[in-house]
Amino acid sequence: MISKPKIISALIGTFILFSILVKAEIILFSLNDYKQTSTNDLQQIEKLIQNGQWQKAYAASNKILLGDSKSSIALFIRNTSRQILFLESKAGESLSIYSYPFSHDIASQHLNHWIDSLCMADNSNINFLILKGAYQVLGKHAFTEAIVTFEKILKLDSNNVFALVSSGAYFGGNGQLVEAKRLLERVIQLKPDCASAYTNLGMLAMSKNNSSKAEEYFKKATSLRSADAMDWFNLGSLYYLQKKYQNARIALDKAVLFSPDNVEAHYNLAGICYFLNDTQASIKHLKAVIKIGYNSPYYSPAKQNLEQLGVK
Repeated sequence: MISKPKIISALIGTFILFSILVKAEIILFSLNDYKQTSTNDLQQIEKLIQNGQWQKAYAASNKILLGDSKSSIALFIRNTSRQILFLESKAGESLSIYSYPFSHDIASQHLNHWIDSLCMADNSNINFLILKGAYQVLGKHAFTEAIVTFEKILKLDSNNVFALVSSGAYFGGNGQLVEAKRLLERVIQLKPDCASAYTNLGMLAMSKNNSSKAEEYFKKATSLRSADAMDWFNLGSLYYLQKKYQNARIALDKAVLFSPDNVEAHYNLAGICYFLNDTQASIKHLKAVIKIGYNSPYYSPAKQNLEQLGVK
């Protein structure tokens, strides 16, 4: 008898800073990467960020990337701008940030130096500090450094949503649940339509085994940003834990709709469809795991399950 595919929940032992990490995008930078971003382009971006014009900074970084797809500064500004815009709007379209690991090479050193130089030139500019905090999280994975930066932001502006959400996520992941809840509830008071706050509160509820409250928060997040894959993934994973398999399937179907290369969602769907006696759908999702998840931990078990189902 075939062993049912193992369901891996992203809610167990995982707390994602910013709560919208969908996949890791590995970028290889050339040694001359920093030099390829012209002085004029840098000055334009610096001015836009200084004035908090994130929408224009996003557009400017995209323009740079059209000519130089490996510009680390443009990539980072694009992703950070998307994060800010994501928090400032209801995100009618999917703006989920793609985190990518920086190797400790000349590109990341130059990016780090550039951000530090901005903050040294104007250490009271909140937007430069936001940039620094974002780099400390996404570029350096230095969360303890980032929380110091977020605290500086909050001293300058106690209502800064970016710093409140980021700090709440940090404290939640660090087991400081009371402080995390306080900060995230503060966000909702300031901005009732901030989906990221509800997502993080849902994760806090899960850590307390309060699945009904987690469901309430996750459903609220999906209502606010209906095209975000990770919110649907969270809700689907919760439904699986509640043994609401049909609901789990509906939510995870939306997760792969908005993020077709989400290997974990495909693998979870394979298991859920098997539980629901839909073997063909299970096979379809297992094949998707094989196709897109060669380097993932789900590749080998997916291959084994396909063999047990008589599929080569």
